[in-house]
Amino acid sequence: MNRFHEKLIPANIDKFSEFLFEHNLERLRTDIYLYLISQSDEFFSLDNFSCKNKEKAIDIIITELKNLGWSVARLFGNTALIIKSSKSDIENSVWGSSIDLEFC
Repeated sequence: MNRFHEKLIPANIDKFSEFLFEHNLERLRTDIYLYLISQSDEFFSLDNFSCKNKEKAIDIIITELKNLGWSVARLFGNTALIIKSSKSDIENSVWGSSIDLEFC
């Protein structure tokens, strides 16, 4: 960060929680972007993602990914995501036979 954001003013104190939520969404988007372009066969762990409204943030991210054409499934009690180009790619992955796999 080269300088403080222009929104960081006392008049916006009531909006700081919104700013934090948006910042956390941006971090999650960046992490998933890096995960996808690395072409990992592993799942994307949500364990390190901490946010006050974590489920809301994850739901937003899943919707955005699906709108971009990705197939998404939750795994391990909603602590991980599998993101592939098609549902069959998820089904044929090593995680496709997991008993708690839940397509989004």
